[in-house]
Amino acid sequence: MFYRKTWLNVSTPRARQIVRSVLATAARPEIGLHTHEIFERAITKYPARRRITKPTPLTLGMHKRYHRPIIPVPDPPQPYHPIRSMRYLKRVVLAEMQEAGEVDKVRIWKGGVIANGNSQVFIHSKVLRKTDTAIHKMTEDQMWCWKLLPDYESRQANYPDPPRRPHKRSSQTASTHVPPRSRTADKDQ
Repeated sequence: MFYRKTWLNVSTPRARQIVRSVLATAARPEIGLHTHEIFERAITKYPARRRITKPTPLTLGMHKRYHRPIIPVPDPPQPYHPIRSMRYLKRVVLAEMQEAGEVDKVRIWKGGVIANGNSQVFIHSKVLRKTDTAIHKMTEDQMWCWKLLPDYESRQANYPDPPRRPHKRSSQTASTHVPPRSRTADKDQ
């Protein structure tokens, strides 16, 4: 039988620690890094501990309704790495770190060009609610980057525990359940 792999949809402490160390070693910490730069640096600096094995091939004859073949769910690019895909990094790890107040997504746009080829850059932070200026060489007119907030060390314990599966009901709670009254009992009264 064909079983799908279920992935964890909460960030792990190891994944958050990798993102913190990658953002802390950015060349320009006031500007930060793109999401794809964070992912590439995390994969190269912290390689996966296990080797990627070839996935088992889909056997023929496995069909679902109306004899359509089952379309296998693709595995993430790095299934054994703490940050297994760009989607997991963006939608889970960075989103939880932003909610906890560790990182901030900043909008950076180009201002006037200075004589030596660099341009004046405006950096707008939603969390800090201020716009800073810096001098940086930009090829794009606007970009979004992630950066660590100044007091991120104090906010590392702001993460909730991962959700747990509900416990099975014990036999005591099942026996104390009172069934609803029947219609025949209502007619007698």
